This record gives sequence, C-alpha cells and structure tokens, in this order.
Amino acid sequence: MKLIIYIPGLGGEGTLNRQRKIVAKWNSGNTKSVFLEPKWRDTSESFEAKLKRLEDEMKKLNIAEYDKVTFFGTSAGGTLGLNLFSLFINTSQTYFVSICGKIVGPELIGRRYSDPHPALIPSVNYSVNLIDSGLDIDRKKRLLSVMPVFDEVVNNKCMRVTGASHKRQLTLFHVPSIALGLTLFRRRYVR
Repeated sequence: MKLIIYIPGLGGEGTLNRQRKIVAKWNSGNTKSVFLEPKWRDTSESFEAKLKRLEDEMKKLNIAEYDKVTFFGTSAGGTLGLNLFSLFINTSQTYFVSICGKIVGPELIGRRYSDPHPALIPSVNYSVNLIDSGLDIDRKKRLLSVMPVFDEVVNNKCMRVTGASHKRQLTLFHVPSIALGLTLFRRRYVR
C-alpha cells in the first residue's frame, strides 16, 4: 500500500479546501492520502514548533507499514515537505515530490509573503542547510522537483536542487500549474 503525505502552500482557506477535496480523491484500494495542515498563517507557532507538530502527526501514521511513502509539497509546502521528508529519510521507500515548490532562495522571498507567514523563511533556510550538508547524492535521487514553463510567484531557480530529478511541466503560472499537477499530471509524479 502507498501513502501520500500532502503539504500545501500559503493559500487561503478556500484554496486549502479545494486542495483537501482533490487529495481526498487520491484514496483508493492501494493508496492512502493524508492532508497535513501547516497553518502557515499561525504567527504564534515558530517554524521549529510547526515542523515538530507535523513530525508528531507523521509518527501517528506508522509509515513503516507502507510499501511506499511520498511526501508531496506544493509552493511553500515544497520547503516544509522536504524538511519533513528529511526526518523520515532512513525509512525505505520514502520519496519527495514538489510542484512549484519554494525550496531554496530565502533571500528572494518578499515581505508580502514572509510577513504574514513568519515560518516561511526559517523553513527555506532549513531546506538550504539540509541540501548543503544533510542530503547525500543517493538521497537527492529520491527528490523530484516539478517546474512549470513559467511561474510568476516562485522563481524556477528556487525550485532546483542540485543532484535531484527535475521535470518540466508544460504549464504556465503558479496556481494553474499546481492545479494541473494535482489532477491531470499527478500520476506522472506519484506512482
């Protein structure tokens, strides 16, 4: 049985509700999907507390029972998904997929995004440190970063991880690319 852990980006409640409905449709006889809520707008929760809370939620799932576990992050969920993946990297058959994911480049995050989401920059800094020092090339091969032709929100260079796999998704713009990645193209990324 496969387990897919979905971590969304900074979207508002309407966006999150639409994503919850999409992710719920991924459940089938051999696939279980779980929607992890980062609560990006919760200013009382530090990045470290957020990561710990999500790690604790993951431990309740007993992921060792599954044949394959995929952490699936979109937009800002890319950085948090990678950070969570790193905590379970020694579990065999764990993978990470990011669509339009903000993984590196904390210096490119504007105040429009960082001010209402104070855990975002610390999460990207954690990802950068992880990539630079904690992930060997074998582990990086279990990472897939999906990038649209053009993304007006997340620069493509912020989606690249040296040593990881990269796929070009023939779509334009941030929200449509995520929506198509979660629906029409999903089976290309999570098998």
